[in-house]
Amino acid sequence: MPTIVRLSLTAAMLLLLTGPAPVMGWLEAEDIDVKVRGQVVDETGAPVADAYIHATTQTTGHVIGWAQSVTLIARSDTEGRFELQLPFREVRYSLYAQRMGYSVPSVTLLPDVGGVLNPVQITLKREKHTTVYGRVLGPAGPVSNLNLTLVGEYHYSATTRTLVDGSYRFEVPQYIGQGVLVAERGELAVSQEIVRTTEDAQGRRVDVTLVPASRLQGVVRDRNDQAPVANAVVTIRPWFSSGFK
Repeated sequence: MPTIVRLSLTAAMLLLLTGPAPVMGWLEAEDIDVKVRGQVVDETGAPVADAYIHATTQTTGHVIGWAQSVTLIARSDTEGRFELQLPFREVRYSLYAQRMGYSVPSVTLLPDVGGVLNPVQITLKREKHTTVYGRVLGPAGPVSNLNLTLVGEYHYSATTRTLVDGSYRFEVPQYIGQGVLVAERGELAVSQEIVRTTEDAQGRRVDVTLVPASRLQGVVRDRNDQAPVANAVVTIRPWFSSGFK
């Protein structure tokens, strides 16, 4: 009696993309849920939290590989640990771990009978970082317990909270290049300036001040007939090459 194979979500996406086609040989592998458990660490053995882990097979081509990269995914917890469900055993997979500021290594594995693979360790290499530090001051002195965000190029964003003396500290990947500190409290906002994250053995000290926020008013109009446009979202972003302060 022929074996009935339950298609994984990845295979279903492939069929939607390519239409009806003969089932490929690799889909004939026995369909059994296999759990892969592991931990993401850096080169010192410290856990790496919030890493994005995805699995792909090496012989299925670009389309299926892309489908797997968005379906066979997991994120590491605060201890760097993760758990990933794979649809087939006896199929060779590559696991990739990604986190901004780290290299992107891979681990190759072949799920076999047993249901759960022994813990897999993925080691990320930390790229060069720059320490950005300083103090936030307000009209009455140091500003404590303030959420301060550094927004940079390549969609980088990190948030920290100032200490009692108004001090803060970021460890920023150097390839970000530059960013802007953003924070507000009531009617006050941090005066913005470009923060360069190039290599600096001493780090980069940037002291900022909470000042009255500026107000920008205007009207959004349709480009063709100049009619006012209601409910438009207006966003102001810094132009990084300007070097404004």
